[in-house]
Amino acid sequence: LCFNIEPVAWQTFRRDAAVPDFAVNMSLGLTMTSDPRTQKTLACGPTIPKDCKSITMYSGVCFEIDLSNAFGPPLPSTNKECRTEADIAFLLDGSGSVGWEDFERMKTFVKEVVRSFPAKDTQFALAQFSSETQIHYYFNDFFSGSWEANVGSVRQLYGGTYTATGIRTVVENVFTQTKGSRPNVKKILIVITDGESHQRNQLPSAAATAEAKNIVRFAIGVGNAFLNPGAKYELDTIASSPSQEHVFRVASFDALEKIKQSLATKIFSIEGTQTSGESLKMEMAQEGFSAAYFTETGSCKRLIPFHGRCVYNSDIFCCFPPLCADDLLLAQFQSGEYFGAEVCAMNLDEDQYTDLILISAPMYKESDREGRVYVCTLTNLCNLDFSPLVLRGGAFAQGRFGSSLAVLPDLNLDKLSDLAVGAPLENDGQGSIYIFNGEAGRINPTYSQRIAGSEVQSGLKFFGMSISQSSFDRSGDKLPDLAVGSKGTVVLLRSKPIVMIEASVSFNPTQIPTQNDDCSKPLVNTATICFTMTSSKTNTAKINYTLTLDATRKVPNNRAYISEKQRQSSGSTTISIGQNCLDVKFSIDACPEDALNELINELKFTFDGVPSSTNLKPSLDQRAQTLTFHPLGFEINCGTDGKCVDNIKLDFNFTSSSEVRVGIDELLEATVSVENSGENSYNSRVILTYPPGLSYRKFTILKGRIDCNSLDSENGLSRGKTECTVDSPFSTLLVSFSFLKLGDKDIWVDSNNLQVTNDETTKPETGCSVARCAVFKCTGFIGRGEKKQYIISANLSSGWIEQIGLHSAKFLLTSTASLEYDKNQYIYFSTGSNTNPPIRKIEAEVEVYPEPDFTKEIVGGSLGGLALLVLLTAGLYKAGFFKSKYKEMINQEAGEGADPGADGGAPAPE
Repeated sequence: LCFNIEPVAWQTFRRDAAVPDFAVNMSLGLTMTSDPRTQKTLACGPTIPKDCKSITMYSGVCFEIDLSNAFGPPLPSTNKECRTEADIAFLLDGSGSVGWEDFERMKTFVKEVVRSFPAKDTQFALAQFSSETQIHYYFNDFFSGSWEANVGSVRQLYGGTYTATGIRTVVENVFTQTKGSRPNVKKILIVITDGESHQRNQLPSAAATAEAKNIVRFAIGVGNAFLNPGAKYELDTIASSPSQEHVFRVASFDALEKIKQSLATKIFSIEGTQTSGESLKMEMAQEGFSAAYFTETGSCKRLIPFHGRCVYNSDIFCCFPPLCADDLLLAQFQSGEYFGAEVCAMNLDEDQYTDLILISAPMYKESDREGRVYVCTLTNLCNLDFSPLVLRGGAFAQGRFGSSLAVLPDLNLDKLSDLAVGAPLENDGQGSIYIFNGEAGRINPTYSQRIAGSEVQSGLKFFGMSISQSSFDRSGDKLPDLAVGSKGTVVLLRSKPIVMIEASVSFNPTQIPTQNDDCSKPLVNTATICFTMTSSKTNTAKINYTLTLDATRKVPNNRAYISEKQRQSSGSTTISIGQNCLDVKFSIDACPEDALNELINELKFTFDGVPSSTNLKPSLDQRAQTLTFHPLGFEINCGTDGKCVDNIKLDFNFTSSSEVRVGIDELLEATVSVENSGENSYNSRVILTYPPGLSYRKFTILKGRIDCNSLDSENGLSRGKTECTVDSPFSTLLVSFSFLKLGDKDIWVDSNNLQVTNDETTKPETGCSVARCAVFKCTGFIGRGEKKQYIISANLSSGWIEQIGLHSAKFLLTSTASLEYDKNQYIYFSTGSNTNPPIRKIEAEVEVYPEPDFTKEIVGGSLGGLALLVLLTAGLYKAGFFKSKYKEMINQEAGEGADPGADGGAPAPE
């Protein structure tokens, strides 16, 4: 970008009668600026020299030139005087080793030093030490009467050399405001002595006392006594560091005249050499080093770096020095920072009135960077806020951040002006510029963009050395452009279009149902993700997004998921101006353990601009929220009125003795129960406090979902605190127990027949989950070593078993016995760690079966026996078992008698 400039001077201004006589060698025109309303020109010359003792200081003057080329009055109208503000105290050695002639020479030396300083800026005090210390004149009465006669009338004390006592007395009694010592001026103590001190070991502590008050100490040793190392050490201890700058040694009191000028020169130190910050402040400030106009309440004012104070004239202006600031916060400023090298008036909200004054200090040194810019707000006419905001660049040892300033138009579409700051020495002299965005009433101290010269074009040197004060559209894209100067090259930078994207998520259904009959079937929901893009120009962009369901819970405790073990949904979409939406389906546990706390769903996206026809990629507005959270809550059942009115009752008791026996009791247990007899209660908490002598150990959940946290006493005085939260809403729960029957059959034949021997009181209770049980409570007194026996007996019925279709069954009959006692009176003692009496339990296995019936067996056996007998009889008959052998024998015998001779004459029977 080049401009043609005619190399001929249109108008020349020279020194005339309007310029005061003191304005010699002023370099008029080194700083110039113009009033954008009146077209007047402000010309300044900041190099007017003035000799002040051993140094030359520079000041400046400015003139306003109207349209007729007439000079206005000089600002300021007079040159500054040399200033040497200091409070100087003399401490003279009045011991016996000093002759009266030498003491007189010391007083003469004091007079000569006092005469070398102007009385209007410098105050003096005089004290003498020997075995004691005497203060002759304080700061507020030194010049009362004839001060020279007062000094001459001081009498020598004589005695020992107690130097440490003298220093401590002057520091504590002379350098005080009640005695005329002034704050924020140099404090000087001059000690003159001729011999070694009797308090050598106390000198370091006395010097430290003076150092604590920022008192600069000069030590003058007179005589040959200070040739030995011990005496030299004393002078070095008394004097400030470095000792070579604050110690004088002369052979005799006659030589004091020779060091008078050297001492005065060291007291009148060059700016910035005193570590206490009380050296010269404004003497090196050059008025008119830089200047800028600003507007306020419709009238134009001019701002000139001058003396750090407001100067009132026909045209009121406010001032700052280029090297230091007297009335600002000194802790924020640094000598040599070149404060005011660039001054810029900024109209932040574009309402034609100046809101901020920007003042650069490009030479400000920090441990890791160089340069800064102060942002001052205008609270009222010519009243600067002296707690300025500070802008800093990147961490570069050499940067000269603030070498150029330029107010830019609104770059990020927030209707506030922005700021460009040059740092031409960064990156080994390649340079860079920084962009800062405006905020409500100020500038955001964090830069939004850093443009390095190496990124713009290779070979650039000192990029950011100058920045154009106007940002016109030079590229024809209706966007502001920026011209930045470097060595031998001017670069034109184009601004990108800015787009704003708002992300939103809606759910269908909008609430998670809590009345679910089937807890095994998850609920289905749909998340609609929308991206709305707004811009002054037509742009497109690619969006990469990630939706995380129930993001505040860790896996696998999440209650919502896209698929099994997956609760994130990622994707990308291309969007244009307007609203762009997409749907994501997911599932929710039907009956989650936590149905109170809503699901916090996280949506995160990244932006990637698509280049336009002019090769410009849009940028995302820095105010855009790329990470958003979208809750999805549960239905809350609070009746028709939508308001939950609970009725919570709290019960608290100790499960052991309410008294703690030291050395015996190890644990103190408390049982807390909460009951709600009203509508659902949400976010209910129970808070228990306990004395500092107790420490929390653990909690046990007996019923419900409860989470407890505890904090013991930290200092032994405050009470410990345990806080328990009921995670889910709880409502009224009524539980009643009665004798349980199945049809018309009783488990117990007669509930009244349950008896316990030696029972004194019987109180039936309910508490069994399946069948009715009876609880016997026997109250009695048992002496030491005594035993008691209780026998429980009852009859059982099996009719209830037959009713459910079973002919036989086995079950357990359980009996338990526990010991109760007055825990407020007795303590259960056990050799183990258990502090509660044991509970004994007896289980008896009962088998129920029907009585045996043998009728069928008898009848069947009888009939079977008869059938067997018949079969046996028939068989025998068939076999001839029932035929008579006697008949056969008769028949056989008859056959034998009919033929007797057949056998040859057998003899006849006898």
